[in-house]
Parts: sequence; structure tokens; C-alpha cells
Amino acid sequence: MNASSRQNLGQPMGQYILANLILGTIGIFAEQLRMDAKTIVFYRCLFGAVAMGAFYLRIRSFQSVPARTWFLALFSGVLMTGNWLFFLEGLLRTSIGVATIIFEMQPFIVLIAGSWLYREALGLAKIFWLLVALFGLVLASHLQARSMNGDYAIGVICVLLSATFYAAGVLVGKSLNAIKPQIVTLIQCVVGVLILPMTATKLFQTHISPSQWPWLAGLGVIHTALVYSMIQAALPRLRSSAIAILQFAYPASAILLDFIINGKLLSPVQIVGLLLIVLSTLGMTLGWTWKRSRKADVMNRSSRAIESPSA
Repeated sequence: MNASSRQNLGQPMGQYILANLILGTIGIFAEQLRMDAKTIVFYRCLFGAVAMGAFYLRIRSFQSVPARTWFLALFSGVLMTGNWLFFLEGLLRTSIGVATIIFEMQPFIVLIAGSWLYREALGLAKIFWLLVALFGLVLASHLQARSMNGDYAIGVICVLLSATFYAAGVLVGKSLNAIKPQIVTLIQCVVGVLILPMTATKLFQTHISPSQWPWLAGLGVIHTALVYSMIQAALPRLRSSAIAILQFAYPASAILLDFIINGKLLSPVQIVGLLLIVLSTLGMTLGWTWKRSRKADVMNRSSRAIESPSA
């Protein structure tokens, strides 16, 4: 790789890492607000929609979109709103570190849902990594008999629901190639602004102090409009292997900040669980598998040659 290629690759890598580091501060913003999750998500969507709308009014870059694509974009807005809502509900009931770790299960939910939708076999290697990740989840979430009946267990379930909504949003997003990613983000924010007041009748009765407005604006402008734009600009220029590794800047940032600001440190058991989830995610994304014997490889190639003769 020449110097020019390394420089061209370094910019999107740095951008993607920075975006994930910023995402790691979401929990700190939410805790500083001391508000319920629905109110936080509503104003996150509101400020995000304003920021993205202002951006597009400035550049005036619009496009005609088929009706079916509009429907899918609106549906993705429902899914992403559910993702944001359940994640904050879970985070406020558990901790920043635990919620962030559990959310890292979302690639495996995408894998299972995609396999079911497209009727694709998972394969032994992916099933193995899935089981490793589930074991890591049990260790990282630190669920015990005394906590299963409390708020903590509800928080764990909420984060798993958040990951499920996110995974569904990813699958729906694959059909939104006709719309620019930034417009999809704008639509998702607008959908959140429209549907959340229907589920929270006392939303506008919540008292918001002057000191809380900057945190709310930050969640919408920084964590939604800015970060999503950074990620969407960087992803097309990065390899899947790089994305698989760099995405862990997000949980690393969140866990470190949780320790620095709140003094909360993961237990050794939770650290082992986190490492298992990281290992299994890398193994699944990068296609790690066990080596087969040379004899098995020869027999496999021979059988393929017999079944698929060249023309």
C-alpha cells in the first residue's frame, strides 16, 4: 500500500473512530439530564430533525423517491425510535457499561433475522460464535437470581429489545439504497417527533431547566446529526474487516467514561463476558473458522469438481 492509499484510508478510519468515541458519551448525556427516556428521545429526534433539515435546506439536495421506498423509510423511523427509546430505558435501569455491552449483541440478531428472512443456513462456525456471544452476554450482564425480579432485569430486557429494533432497522435499511443516508436519518428523526407524543401524553408537561437544554440539543445535533453523517460518510470507504474492529471504539469509550465520571468499573466476570462478545463478533464478521485437514480440503475440491464441471 503506497503513501497516498494509506492517507486516503486513514481519513475515514479516523472519522469512524471519532464518531464511535462520541457515541460512547450518550450515556453520560442521558444521566446528566435526569429525565425519563421518552422525553430524552423526543428532544433528541427534534433537535436532530432541525439540524438535518437545516443542512438540506442549505445544500438543497433533494431527490424523488418511490412510494414503497418512502414507506420503508418511515418504517425504519419507527424501528430506530424504538431502538433509541429502549436503549435509554435499559441504560437508566442498569448502567452505561452493562447497557453498552449488551447492545453489542445486535450483529448476532441481524445474523439470525437475516438467516430466517432469506432462508440461509448459518453454518457451524457462525452458530459456534453465536453461542460464545450468548455465554458472554450472561457473564457481562451479571444477571443473578436476586436481580432477575428487579429493575435491573427489566433494563437488560430493554437493551436486548433495543438491539432487536436496531437489527430490524439494519435489514430494512438494505432496501433504502435509493435515498441518501442523511435523508434517512432526517426521516427517522421526524418520525420520532411525530409518534412519541402519542405514547407519552404528559411529554410536554415535563419541566426542563435551562441547564438541561444543552444536553438535549447535544444528543440531537452531535449524537444524531453529526455522528450519523460522519459514520455514513466513512463506511463506504472502509473494508468490512476494518469496520468490525473499529466499531469497538464505541463500547471502549462508554465503559472508560463510565469509570472516569461515575467511578463504575466492570467486575472481572463482566470483563470476561465483554471479551467473549468482542471475540465472537470479530470471529463472525471476519469469517474465522477452524482449520480442516488437508485431506478433507482435497476431498472437498474433488467433490466440487465432480458436481460442477466446467463448461
